[in-house]
Amino acid sequence: MEVSDVTCTRGGTGVMMRTLWGDRTKGGVDMADIVFRDCVFEGARQIFSFSYDGRDMWCCRHPLESIAFERCTFTGIANPVYIYGDEEKPLDFTMRDCSVTAAPDAADRELLTAYNYGRITLENVKLEGFGKPRIVTRSKGDVVLKGGTPIANEYRPDPNDKVLTFAECAAELAKMEGDDAGWQ
Repeated sequence: MEVSDVTCTRGGTGVMMRTLWGDRTKGGVDMADIVFRDCVFEGARQIFSFSYDGRDMWCCRHPLESIAFERCTFTGIANPVYIYGDEEKPLDFTMRDCSVTAAPDAADRELLTAYNYGRITLENVKLEGFGKPRIVTRSKGDVVLKGGTPIANEYRPDPNDKVLTFAECAAELAKMEGDDAGWQ
């Protein structure tokens, strides 16, 4: 799916995606190859939010597999991008030729925090207003940082942070669904 030449001026989260509760055979779809090109997000407090984080039952069975932002501009960013992929289907996240300006109260925040990712690519990403431009990775994966503002990659695993795998989440949801799944 491609979204291009869109300007959003409402604030809030630049891109927010939610999944359907239930499995793909009941109307859900794989979330992959999503690209935003030449978009402007003015006053977006957060660049991106997706409901699958391995902690919430309503988002089981639909992990996001890949998303990219190309030639996009974000202003007023206060909260980092949170990337929660699935251990079995790690998420690929790309920002290419983008400009990101932090909100005045967010100069000390990281740009991105990532769990269960396959690859993070930040290519020619220009950051303004970030005191210490950095991303924080909580699991292992490939990180490619090319051109643009120098960005540090801080690897900080959190041993107390239990994130369900895709299979664990689906099993828990199946137990909750029981025989009466008419509410889906």
